[in-house]
Amino acid sequence: MALAVLAGALAGIGMGYVLQRGQLCFNSMFADAWKGRFLLLRGWALAVALGRSDSPSST
Repeated sequence: MALAVLAGALAGIGMGYVLQRGQLCFNSMFADAWKGRFLLLRGWALAVALGRSDSPSST
């Protein structure tokens, strides 16, 4: 159990660092959209649209 917690913490720290350095977060997405750059917003919208089409309740 302790090994799973440690592995999860290390993975979370690593992912957090990568996402922060790459500015892949909601704050950056909305700030970029406010400035007229919509790449992250379009990617998020596409992911939401694709994710919702797979859900069983959407049939």
